[in-house]
Amino acid sequence: KKSRKFIVSLIIAVFLVGIFPTNISTVTAMEKEISLDADCNIYSESPYNLLENIVDLKSGGVLNVNGTSNPLFWEFDNMSTAFDIIISKFDDELNEISSVGNLDTLSLNNWKEYFNVFKEMYFDNIASGDIEDINILNQFFTVCENHEINSQARILCNQENVDIFELINYLPYTSPIIDTINQLPMTRAASFNFNKSTAVSYAKKYAVNPNPSYTTYSTDCTNFASQILRSGGAPTNTTWKPYTASWSAAHNFETYWYSRSNSQYASGNFNTFSGNLQAGDFIIADWEKDGRYNHVAFVVASGSKTSSGYYDVTIAQHTSNYCAKVSSSVNGWENTSGTYVRIRF
Repeated sequence: KKSRKFIVSLIIAVFLVGIFPTNISTVTAMEKEISLDADCNIYSESPYNLLENIVDLKSGGVLNVNGTSNPLFWEFDNMSTAFDIIISKFDDELNEISSVGNLDTLSLNNWKEYFNVFKEMYFDNIASGDIEDINILNQFFTVCENHEINSQARILCNQENVDIFELINYLPYTSPIIDTINQLPMTRAASFNFNKSTAVSYAKKYAVNPNPSYTTYSTDCTNFASQILRSGGAPTNTTWKPYTASWSAAHNFETYWYSRSNSQYASGNFNTFSGNLQAGDFIIADWEKDGRYNHVAFVVASGSKTSSGYYDVTIAQHTSNYCAKVSSSVNGWENTSGTYVRIRF
């Protein structure tokens, strides 16, 4: 198999001859050496510690790309059985979601609608993980989503020409191929001048009441973050524009902009993380620590350290909608647990 060094050499070589656009990289069938190893489990334990107590889970396996083993997300061992168990154990919660969203009984065909309503109803509980039943349901819907994500990753890898930048949107951020892409010098700095003051003004103006010029989604955090970034001067293209995945999905947003930003920082502790934030920073969270980002917000002002240990920065975001200090009753970031990433332009 070709080494990881080969990947870097190949991609940089393509870039140097001017045929490596900022939004796409392809690798031919001869070069990619892609195979699926379903028995290889990079994560020895499931990140869904509550769900696995009642539903059987399995590793999604890995995709071997040019000698690097890239993990897929965890899946149900049997999806139909998992649905039966959840429906029987969480009848009250599912009935409430059904009532709010005017939905039929939970099924393989409508779980996405359930998940959207669920996130609207319980966002703060999902972020803090303070209610076990809500946490289990969140893990259940997340694993439902994992099946679709893994399926798309496998489809992409079976194509004759693999779009590497498309593929990494369907892989955990711990994947070696993503680390390789992030280190490429051609994307290590922003290609535009970010107007922080304009972005902050936009965020403050439309945090609570969305800009009617844009579509508003039931889970609107990344769409709003992209609007802020666009107001600050970020240029649109075929990959990042309203309402592409990179514009409206947290994981895709991070995958696209991480390597294109001027400064990055990550932490698993919010107290430490908040001390490294300033106005103009985008913050991205993975609540489940499963390798996929769930939420994006924007910092409009730095803050001083509190007696609780966190820094009282002011955050503007959608879903839920507010522009408020961490210490305020509507914010709640100090009660969250997860992996946090900051990108700065």
